[in-house]
Amino acid sequence: MYKFFSAEHSIFSAKVRAYLRFKHDQGDLGAGFEDILATPDLMSNLLTVRSGSPSLPQMEAPDGTWVQDTSDIIDYVETVHRHMPIVPDGETRPKQRLASYILELLGDEWLLVPACWERWHYSLATTEPNHRAFNEQQWGSFLAPDENGKARRAAGAAFFENIFGISDTRDNPKGPYQGLIHLGCTDATLPAWLDMQQRLLQALEHHLEVHDYILGGRPSLGDYALLGPIYVHFYRDPVAGFDLRRAFPLVCEWVDRTNAEGCMNARRFGQKLYSVGDGEGLLTVPFEIGGAAARRMVVPTQIWMLQRLGAAMATANQAELADWLKQFSRGEEILTLDEMMADCRIDKQGGRLLSMPQR
Repeated sequence: MYKFFSAEHSIFSAKVRAYLRFKHDQGDLGAGFEDILATPDLMSNLLTVRSGSPSLPQMEAPDGTWVQDTSDIIDYVETVHRHMPIVPDGETRPKQRLASYILELLGDEWLLVPACWERWHYSLATTEPNHRAFNEQQWGSFLAPDENGKARRAAGAAFFENIFGISDTRDNPKGPYQGLIHLGCTDATLPAWLDMQQRLLQALEHHLEVHDYILGGRPSLGDYALLGPIYVHFYRDPVAGFDLRRAFPLVCEWVDRTNAEGCMNARRFGQKLYSVGDGEGLLTVPFEIGGAAARRMVVPTQIWMLQRLGAAMATANQAELADWLKQFSRGEEILTLDEMMADCRIDKQGGRLLSMPQR
């Protein structure tokens, strides 16, 4: 199996995790992958030793090859497992291929700016609404996974205070607050960043009115790149998550579908949808009327009424019934009705109809 080292609150972990789920679901990932929480111990004593960096995610292939960086991980897996590619072919679909890489750049390097701002702005004590408690807990679950709930949150809170300087972001920005400045997110540019975020989400919502994925009916590199910041920040973080669910329900459905987890209602790629009479004729029976053949749904009440009819015949004069039924085509078969229904019995309890064990 592949060993995938990740964290749930990591944008880039989400990008690759969903991709690996897709490849595995399509039978295109060998024995699959193990999703391993990259604790601080693993980051310091394994990931940094193997790659020279603690950045998430990282992956070890079954043959021992170590790959770090989401684009490199995807490129590596696409080279080894070619059955269901997510990057369009350059000869037959050059425009879709170019669009995929542009969207990867957009998700990885640009959409992460408003995503990070949403998470950390609404974690400040002076901001309302506020999701700092949730953010402390999700980071604490990564920092101190062996502790109880209270201790995990305390670990997250201490990390925010000591490493990120969350109480002194205006005068002495550190961690993500300093990172946002380096990425070009300042008081002057913030409105433009947030406007870009809204316009992108509006365009995606409109696109998803017709299509399930960015390029149509199956996921591509662009889907997974955009999923990273949208799922981890706009969808999971409570303040942004409420706004996303309220204003962009189709984007939320796409998140579930592309993330491939908890997505029973989200039209997951390749998901089989069943209906009465679909395919093999589930819960239907063939019949003929006026020379026309068709199928008709099986209704439990009708089964019970046939049982009732069979019970009534059981106490009647069988010889006289048989003599009368001879004048009808296959009429005598009705005398074996109780036998024919031996493995299809209904128990009627008031208004409820229940299946009975076979006799």
